[in-house]
Amino acid sequence: MPKVSFVIPLFNCLDLTKACLASLQSTLPRGLDHEILLVDDGSTDGTREWLQGLSSPAVSPSNPSNGLHTPAPPVRVLLNDTNLGYAASNNRGAREATGDILGLLNNDLVLLPGWLEPMLAALEGDPSIGVVGNIQMRVDTGEVDHAGLHVTSQGKIAHDRTLPEPGHLLEVPCSTTACALLRRRLFIDEGGFDEAFVNGGEDVDLCFRLRARGYRTVVATGSIVRHHVSATRGPTGERDERNSRLLVHRWRKELVRWGALTWARDHVAACPPSLWSRAGRRSLVLQSFLRTRRVPPKFARLQMESALHREEVRWRQLYDLPHGTPRAPHAPGQYKERRLLRDQFECAWLRDCARIELPAGFPAANIFIAGFLAPPDPLHPKLDKPIGLRVAVNHEQTAILPIVLLGNFNLGIDAPFTLPDRPTVVDIELLGVGWTNFLARVSQLLVDVPIPASWRRRLKPYGRYLFNRRLRFALLVCDDEVIFDFRREPALVERLR
Repeated sequence: MPKVSFVIPLFNCLDLTKACLASLQSTLPRGLDHEILLVDDGSTDGTREWLQGLSSPAVSPSNPSNGLHTPAPPVRVLLNDTNLGYAASNNRGAREATGDILGLLNNDLVLLPGWLEPMLAALEGDPSIGVVGNIQMRVDTGEVDHAGLHVTSQGKIAHDRTLPEPGHLLEVPCSTTACALLRRRLFIDEGGFDEAFVNGGEDVDLCFRLRARGYRTVVATGSIVRHHVSATRGPTGERDERNSRLLVHRWRKELVRWGALTWARDHVAACPPSLWSRAGRRSLVLQSFLRTRRVPPKFARLQMESALHREEVRWRQLYDLPHGTPRAPHAPGQYKERRLLRDQFECAWLRDCARIELPAGFPAANIFIAGFLAPPDPLHPKLDKPIGLRVAVNHEQTAILPIVLLGNFNLGIDAPFTLPDRPTVVDIELLGVGWTNFLARVSQLLVDVPIPASWRRRLKPYGRYLFNRRLRFALLVCDDEVIFDFRREPALVERLR
């Protein structure tokens, strides 16, 4: 069997390190040629004092020759003078290793008997495999924490927590390297982990780089370990945001592809096929693509492009723009159809539908329309019909108020479907006013036409209301910024002649 070099970066958490090392040494196959490299990254909790008691010599950057001219013992200690981070510590351990295979381990693992053999068999049995991961269970709850990584329909990297059938290899886009095997020469030739990532995202970047060279990432489902889950990683927050931004910058196409597959599967699962609805027809198309191809159709990929665009806009707001800079552009948009009117209430009222065109890629966070529904004319109770409201963004997302109640209302869409290379089209439509508006138009056309008196009496109430005038708009808000204020900007609204 090839020699295996286990690299374990350490930073504090001495009790977890002792338990991890003990479980590793007790579960290794008999006769396995191996070495264990403990890379301490500036621990301050007594870890370094404990390391001095191990039988191996310590090697530090200030004394690199220490231990290099003697046979490597089973346990070797490498000391970083400063805290270099997860990527740099693993890279140093890989450079110092002498084995053919690297076993990358976190020091908060509890390794179980039989965990290594399925991973070694997978790596040795298929030269196209670049990284082998495994099943990781939470120590505190016993639940599955990792069965591979996948790209969500929001474009984020997430752990797959569904327990697969044991005894086979599961191909995944990427895998965590909290417990992983890969060939040392491949790791070195690829440059190891990219140290631009700070304690997160290094493993995803490495898997994608190897995938670009034709190597696969798999999970050996027969290998199971226990994991304390980020016990030594520290709190997340802005660091993870910056790591995610770097991943999107480098691997946008990969994230779009794998995320679109996730979106397609979720859409098919949530929408039973039906030719009577647009979503149902899409579901049938997606099922066909998922059966025959690994690349979903264009409209599924556009969903991911929109999700990643939203993230990029948010990151620019967080890191690139001065604090307090509004997200709204200087030229918010224009009306494409002259359907919005003004009256004495200093608001825009809607006849039946309107279209607003906004700049490309805007808005990214939300769209809200606020206004109010006026009571009907008491002299014409026949016009007291329920009124609904539908708002659609780029013909992809729809929000509906089936019945708008009297008084103020607001209707919004979070995470709107917008793309950076095409204008955003917002369609606003009233529901339940088609018959009223039709009769109003007929009564207008028949003003000078001789018709029976009974017909004219029936059409008269509708003729007085040439179009529906009960629902009025006050504000259009995009990304929490007021774009159109119909109460204060009369020039924004065109009159219908």
